[in-house]
Amino acid sequence: MIQKTHLRFIYQLSGLCMVLLTSITLIGAIAPNCPAAEEQSSAIKPWNELTSDIQYSISQSFRFYRLNIANGSFVAIVVMDLNDRSFILKPFFNQKNRTVSSVLKEQKGIAGINGGFFNLSNGESTSYVIIDGKNQCDPKQNKALVENPELKPYLETIFNRSELRILEDNNKKRKAVIVYHSDPVPAGFTLIHSLQAGPRLLPKLTDTEEAFTRTAPDGKITDSIGARKKAARTAVGITYDGHIMFVCVANKNQDEFSSGITLEQLAELLRDLGCDQALNLDGGTSTTMIIAEGDNRDESNSIINKVISGDPEKLVKSGLIIEKNINRVQSRYSTNFFPPK
Repeated sequence: MIQKTHLRFIYQLSGLCMVLLTSITLIGAIAPNCPAAEEQSSAIKPWNELTSDIQYSISQSFRFYRLNIANGSFVAIVVMDLNDRSFILKPFFNQKNRTVSSVLKEQKGIAGINGGFFNLSNGESTSYVIIDGKNQCDPKQNKALVENPELKPYLETIFNRSELRILEDNNKKRKAVIVYHSDPVPAGFTLIHSLQAGPRLLPKLTDTEEAFTRTAPDGKITDSIGARKKAARTAVGITYDGHIMFVCVANKNQDEFSSGITLEQLAELLRDLGCDQALNLDGGTSTTMIIAEGDNRDESNSIINKVISGDPEKLVKSGLIIEKNINRVQSRYSTNFFPPK
């Protein structure tokens, strides 16, 4: 995380606020026998034109991609078909902060990323999280946030920051949207899950509108998540055809602001990959993507791969996880498997 010393106790810098940025462990170090990441020196292709990684892809509805971008950063991508009920996408929320890998193993998930913001001082969430229709926390009760005098003028904006929502219609079909927290749920839909973070990346970057970048009356500019500086990033996108995309960007042995990408570059990356909506999540040392390997992903001894992770892996408050519906999934060991492109 990228720290502003005068914001020591606030939420949004949980991953992007640490003065000492730990090193980033990339997939090459964890799984040296997997194919090399696809090199990208110019424009990024849409996700469905990239070559998926057979080691972690399961079917046409769950694909994994990796590539290197021009500045040397590594990009890990998971794409999931939201309406293939072989897979279940939902947030997770930790009462006591834990690693993504421990959550993935406990919940027998197949992929997970870090998510919302939280206080470094006490681990309390500053992002709303709803799971199965139930609110998991209330940032308005977070004293480190609401009693910070520098943030008082911006609290209503902070509470209303953007969130990913999973909605379900009367026919049980699900769709994902990225909206402000106060936006109403459309008629005919039920809110199943949501995870707040921010700022919104697509269709427009809203770091100023969501008070991540702020200008004080004296003209002093506060960039609380290093929006215009390079840093490790985590994001979730929604593609033009309704798929969910997890994206993590990092660089091995990363120092503060020395590698990664800006939020503007992150938005451009997600647009190039085929997203028309996208949300920034906590980043910096919080940036984490974990994937389980093999056909035993529902077993207690499944192999957990830290595709992108701090060393040691950072404790987080919330995130997104993809679970396997063991009654429906067709794995790559099944005769019905459709090989990834």
